[in-house]
Amino acid sequence: MKKLILSLCVMIVFAAPAQAGEVFDRVMKDRVLRCAYTIYPPFVSKNPNTGEFSGIFYDAVEAVGEELSIDVQWTEEVGSDGILQGLETGRYDAVCAGYFTTPSRANGADFTKHVIYSPTYIYVRADETRFQGAKDLNAEAVKMGVMDGEYSDVLRNQRFPKTQPVSLMGLSSAAERFELIATGKADFTIAESALGLDYMANNPGKLKPLGPPVSMGASVILLPQDEYPLVAFLNAGIDSLILSGKLELILDQYQKHEGEFLMPAAPYAMP
Repeated sequence: MKKLILSLCVMIVFAAPAQAGEVFDRVMKDRVLRCAYTIYPPFVSKNPNTGEFSGIFYDAVEAVGEELSIDVQWTEEVGSDGILQGLETGRYDAVCAGYFTTPSRANGADFTKHVIYSPTYIYVRADETRFQGAKDLNAEAVKMGVMDGEYSDVLRNQRFPKTQPVSLMGLSSAAERFELIATGKADFTIAESALGLDYMANNPGKLKPLGPPVSMGASVILLPQDEYPLVAFLNAGIDSLILSGKLELILDQYQKHEGEFLMPAAPYAMP
């Protein structure tokens, strides 16, 4: 009986979730935030020759680290279909790639406040004439190009559940998703304005946007659930970045077309 009780106690200990604030305590002790990332220009890019990182969200998170006097370590590349597992198992402290807030991600992570906003459009082939707008797309005969676990996949489930998904793995590039449309393997996809405009500039005559923005994506840092002190800590850094004007300078560096990315609204009005 004693052995049985001991075994049950051991099982309970190992099954118990991490204590709230445990990651925050370690970050404060070591002054290090371990970030997972996804290569997804212009949010996060990596030079294949030098290994040097760049991008809107890379620069923004680095600036948050400077504001808070912590070191940001970019420790692991993850696909959009695997970001939550690493948070749950403690392989990294945060996902710092500019992922959008979605209800499905809220089931496995907590979010900082919104850092930037991205208008998201429907893209179809340049010679497409069957569809006049988003309302024409949700049909069983229509194929939608998506990336597993990415925002396009989330929006298909929310807005276009009748469509047939043509899926790419979570580490695929946005250009690969656009190629699904350009080559006729799928009829449409959904992507941020910056990605669509960049693809169309480099591949003229292949794609076109269909109608106004279909949604507005809000990019955040993803954190383990119940790490409320860490959320508040990083939010203080994000506030400083926005109110000091540093975030606007970062956006100016990368924004090629007006309206690709939007700043959070100022929490005040000038007299």
